[in-house]
Amino acid sequence: MPMPTHRFGPLPCLLLLAAGRSRRLGRPKGGLVARGVPLLVQQLQKARAAGIERALVVLGAGAPRLEKLLTPTLVRQLGFRELRICHASAWREGMGGSLRDGLRALPTDWKRVLVLLVDQTGVSSNDLRRLAAGTNQPRGQAQRQGAMPEHGQVHRKLIATVTKPGGSPMAPVLLPRTRMQDALRHLHGDRGLGPWLRKQPSRSLVLVPCPAAAEDLDTPAAAAAWRAQRRQR
Repeated sequence: MPMPTHRFGPLPCLLLLAAGRSRRLGRPKGGLVARGVPLLVQQLQKARAAGIERALVVLGAGAPRLEKLLTPTLVRQLGFRELRICHASAWREGMGGSLRDGLRALPTDWKRVLVLLVDQTGVSSNDLRRLAAGTNQPRGQAQRQGAMPEHGQVHRKLIATVTKPGGSPMAPVLLPRTRMQDALRHLHGDRGLGPWLRKQPSRSLVLVPCPAAAEDLDTPAAAAAWRAQRRQR
């Protein structure tokens, strides 16, 4: 079945990282619940609302419990064309190990993948749409040293979020398959794609402002604040 497309080419697939133990929080973050819905499920819902139709969820710590959340009924309700689970063998190594296992588990016909962390709760479906297109709202311009990528070529570029102008690139990251092998060589320990992204030439990198990308749930206090915020919506 062909990949769904928009005017910039094939829509990306999702690689959702939910493998960490989260020592400071004391439990895997994907199992946190707000308004009756686990965070793992909320992030998948967000991706579907952005139009993404294929996803791979990387599990590690607490994998049996988190996998049980993805019941056949729920999977049908989410409406993905394809939803896969990767059990990362290297999750204890840290984010680098989990991401490495996830990238290696991607089907070969998934040409672009959007890497999202399960605890990036501030990232919206609209933010994911902007990443898929390499665009910076509200001006409708992608930002790579202030320049717009050429029409139809955004699918060959690395696209990463930044929390502020001039900031360091970070997840969510849109990664074309042509760059995955190079990325894999730099994934070790608890380091994600950040150090590798900072070494990339500016001509190959599109930066999309997304201040909410910095929000995470590293502590019980942050998790309580997230639940309270969700209850008010």
